[in-house]
Amino acid sequence: MPGQATGRRDATLGAAGELVATKLVPPPVRAGYIPRQRLIDLLAAGRDRRLTLVDAPTGYGKTMLVAAWCAELTERGESGIAWLSLAAAENDPALLTRYLIGALRRAGLEIGGDAELILQVPGASPMAGMHSLVNDLATVDAQTTLVLDDYHLIAEPACHALIQFLLERAPSSLHVLVSTRADPPIALGSLRAAGELVELRAADLRFTAEEAEQLLVEREGLLLPKETVASLAARTEGWAAGLYLAALWLRGQSSQEADAERFAGDNRHVVDYLSEAVLEQLDDDVRAFLLQTSIADRVCTPLADAITEQRTAGLLENIERSNLFLVPLDDTRTWYRYHHLFRQMLRGELARRHPELVAGLHGRASAWYRERGLIPEAIDHATAAGDSADAAAMISEHWLEIGRWGQEATVRRWLEAFGADELRRYPELCLIGAFLTGVSGGSESEFRRWLELAELGAANTVGARNLVAGSSSLSTGVSLLRSAFGYRNVHAATATAARTVRVESEAHGLFRVAALANLAFLLYLSGDLSRARHAVSEAMRDPQAERRPYGFITALTTSALIALDEGDADHGERAAQRALEYAAGAGLADNQVSGLAHVAVGRSLATARRVKPAAAQMQRALELLRGGTVPAWHAYALLWAAPVLQACGDHAGALTLLDEAEQLLTSFEDAGTLTTLLGGVQRRIALARPRRRETDSKSLTEAQLEVLRQLRSPRSQRAIADELSISINTVKTHTSSIYRKLGVSSRDDAVTQAIDLGLI
Repeated sequence: MPGQATGRRDATLGAAGELVATKLVPPPVRAGYIPRQRLIDLLAAGRDRRLTLVDAPTGYGKTMLVAAWCAELTERGESGIAWLSLAAAENDPALLTRYLIGALRRAGLEIGGDAELILQVPGASPMAGMHSLVNDLATVDAQTTLVLDDYHLIAEPACHALIQFLLERAPSSLHVLVSTRADPPIALGSLRAAGELVELRAADLRFTAEEAEQLLVEREGLLLPKETVASLAARTEGWAAGLYLAALWLRGQSSQEADAERFAGDNRHVVDYLSEAVLEQLDDDVRAFLLQTSIADRVCTPLADAITEQRTAGLLENIERSNLFLVPLDDTRTWYRYHHLFRQMLRGELARRHPELVAGLHGRASAWYRERGLIPEAIDHATAAGDSADAAAMISEHWLEIGRWGQEATVRRWLEAFGADELRRYPELCLIGAFLTGVSGGSESEFRRWLELAELGAANTVGARNLVAGSSSLSTGVSLLRSAFGYRNVHAATATAARTVRVESEAHGLFRVAALANLAFLLYLSGDLSRARHAVSEAMRDPQAERRPYGFITALTTSALIALDEGDADHGERAAQRALEYAAGAGLADNQVSGLAHVAVGRSLATARRVKPAAAQMQRALELLRGGTVPAWHAYALLWAAPVLQACGDHAGALTLLDEAEQLLTSFEDAGTLTTLLGGVQRRIALARPRRRETDSKSLTEAQLEVLRQLRSPRSQRAIADELSISINTVKTHTSSIYRKLGVSSRDDAVTQAIDLGLI
């Protein structure tokens, strides 16, 4: 199967795989921040619980409150504070896991090395990485607090599952604090019932009259009496953002006390109006700067210069000092972000006032990020700019580097941003989509859609294009995937795999091991055990074999199946167990590539008459293979699982699996030795249940009855296939089903039995 390197982490990892350092530190506490000790005390009291939830709508000061608490802990000399500021980009379970590792390491924990290796394997389960990380945490005695800020930006269910597992399985030394605008979809009820949850909500975060006075009078210098401040706090319901907006507006008013009474508090329409009023009070250059730079999630002076095409030195610092909702992201005041509420307002105003500027602003931001090797940000801005050609070029060039960190969800998100017509212009993107679908065990229909688009593009592409790292051309990449996933013609797939091996061997390609492993299994299905054994040997001898997980697992499994066919159950089981152990270490235990190894172990157990554990292995195999992108693997598993269930006394279950296999193989043009295997299994089960003849005869499908009628004639199976406009493999499959259901073993007996039963 296609695969890429795993093993030792590359010390020269490019910028496309780097974490954003400012996401791993709390934002500095603003000068003049109003200390809210009553809330900090609540946070401190919750450190011996599993989870603290700070949950309130935007503008309630959640981030700054938690940052102030972290700063207080640091000032007291406490360590073990891990911070992660989340963004929409972290809706990728592998990337989220990497950021969790980065945050914990920054807090002083030397953990996560094995988890990172797992994440580098394409198709590996991020949950396997989380398992490894939790195991590492269990070795740490130090108390650690992990802060997940802006958690409401996480929407991917797989990411929530990771956090749920962390909360359930991490040692008691880890305390998690989640800051969010909405309750996360994790088991809060269970934590609450167990006394492991501390909650701070909007009612807790509202400014009291005393805190409002500190903000408006002592910090902002407004000339307001206590009664007016108290009234303003009541009308805003203590909403911090509303009070800040009121302060910004009142600065420019001649009669602050009277104008304060006009402030309508929590009404969001009034807040929008006030936001616009704040903008109108600003200098034209500052207003233009704010609007244009709001397209970026974070901004620094060089990026601002590129976006605005102006020299903006010192402007960010001046805006911060003016308290215009600008949040510094580091102690050096290099990177900033706008408060979410303010940024939302700025972007709305930009779209309303200057819609013609938006694409160009994103385009300049994309170019700036690309020049610095910050590819994910560059791709996002190119997409926002509507520059599909530039986005496609960057994805094509860098997807494998990003994918090697397991960030398949991120690459998928980029691909999904392209419309169907655009994808036809960029077949390389379709090849990437097919690859990701194949290795992750997605649906066969999705895989075929991607690959057919890629094939169409390859046919229209002139010259070789190195669009898949390590492969010589787009067409070679298509051939590799065509012989690895979704095939229903063993002979044709084998020929394609052989050509791919030649090309990859000549080019010393990245996918040589995978291509050899594909060829080995296809030769096995063709019944050519000698050549299959040679291909396995070639794959295993490759110096990169153990760094190519899919190829390595497939080669080991094929070796096991060959040994089992030749009667060497011990070698077969050893090779299959080695494949499963390797898969578990690579995070692929839940991937379809492990399915056949479970079949091999089940076969060896069945040979030793240990039918119940054999059945468990077969069940696991079918869980992994059913609905996957390799129907030949699925059919193989069904045909070996059916007799195991029969041996366990589950006759109905065996027949169900056999029917499923028959139906699946009907869709094959050439099923290789699977057709022979089907016939053998049918005879074994028919002999075990000889009294099913009359009952089974009634279950003949209309298609099987059509074939049965043709069996009365002297036509060959090839002639019958031509007469019915179906493949000869389908005729063979239907004939085998007819024999089984009628309880016969020959054509003449089938016709005789059918006449006796009145079927023809």
